[in-house]
Amino acid sequence: MEYLYKYYYSNEQKEYNEELNRRKISPAKVEFEFQIKQYKRKDKYKIYFIPTLKMIKMIEAIARRDRMLDKYFDTLPKSAQDAFEREIITNELFSTNDLEGVKSTKREIAESVKLAKEKKNNKKQTRFMSMANSYLSLYLDEIKLPSSPDDIRKIYDKISSSEVDEEDRIDGKLFRLDGVDVKTSTGKIIHQGINGHENIVLAIDEMLDILNGFEEIPSVIKVAIAHYMFGYIHPFYDGNGRTSRFINSLYLSKSHSRLTSISLSRAINNNSKKYYEIFEHTNSSINAGELNEFIETFLEYIYKGQEEVKNELVVKLKLIDSAYNKLSSESSLKNKDGKYFDALFIIAQIQLFTNEDLTVQAMANYLDVAEITARKVLNELVEMNLLEVEGNRPKLYKSVDGYFDF
Repeated sequence: MEYLYKYYYSNEQKEYNEELNRRKISPAKVEFEFQIKQYKRKDKYKIYFIPTLKMIKMIEAIARRDRMLDKYFDTLPKSAQDAFEREIITNELFSTNDLEGVKSTKREIAESVKLAKEKKNNKKQTRFMSMANSYLSLYLDEIKLPSSPDDIRKIYDKISSSEVDEEDRIDGKLFRLDGVDVKTSTGKIIHQGINGHENIVLAIDEMLDILNGFEEIPSVIKVAIAHYMFGYIHPFYDGNGRTSRFINSLYLSKSHSRLTSISLSRAINNNSKKYYEIFEHTNSSINAGELNEFIETFLEYIYKGQEEVKNELVVKLKLIDSAYNKLSSESSLKNKDGKYFDALFIIAQIQLFTNEDLTVQAMANYLDVAEITARKVLNELVEMNLLEVEGNRPKLYKSVDGYFDF
């Protein structure tokens, strides 16, 4: 089915009007009470979508890819799984920041994710610690779905508020009190968020009703609809995108794998021009409230995010195989206890995924041995010129330069 926005430009006015009427009375139409209007236009339209074969195929493709990601991930050793978890969370946080114009580096985000994973956030605070903790909790299925506008505000406080300028701080009980303009990179206003605190609260309630109800609608479609609604409502002065994408990931994590749920921002970031175009198309009076283009494009982004994660996993699995084969032929390990091989293999996995060094404590946890045993193994591997050690309190162990270059 051709999108209504495109149909308008490829047909005469009479044909467009006839097609619009056909869609209005379509028995397949799924309509909601939420209304939208184009910037500087008065006419309002209820949002709706018409299920299509393309949607069905995309949902099936996402489900297949989801199972494939789980299968690949399950083949990774535990230490590689831990390292890959940190890597994809780091990539997701970097992408969501980049989309919002928040300057950050993967290195500082990775440090926050690592500390959050190690539960050391009470000892050392980093810039993105709150975001890292939130995404890690999402990944570990420790966060409940929001059920009220108050829950949405709590998510915003954890995900976005720390990076919001002082003039953009929230001045209402839950959301903004003043109006807000949505602009292009050139400064052109393309949309104004819903005005009035009470109206915003009601609109967020409508969004949550769709997300938490309408059981007959596939979850990924509800997530797509809610993503559009959140962008249209624009409940905050700044940080709307980061908050919305976290909510999307949270709901996706309840119906799909963790890897699928934390791969959306990178796909949007790689297709940001089209992403903003479909918002404009959907807001247009020409589109008359139809969500088909937005939903189908959003499903494509989910699939593209999965594809990127899958490609990374395939590469990592090949590197791990290469590391295993190299260690299997390492002559200096032939007469050594298996813990020496395991320690080197663990370090290989972590360095191939995150380029991090390893502490004695971390190695003891992976080997399931006492720290004194882990320290003995690591120090002997240093003496054998297979590992290097840096720093003190804690000492950090890594493979000698070039050993695992493939």
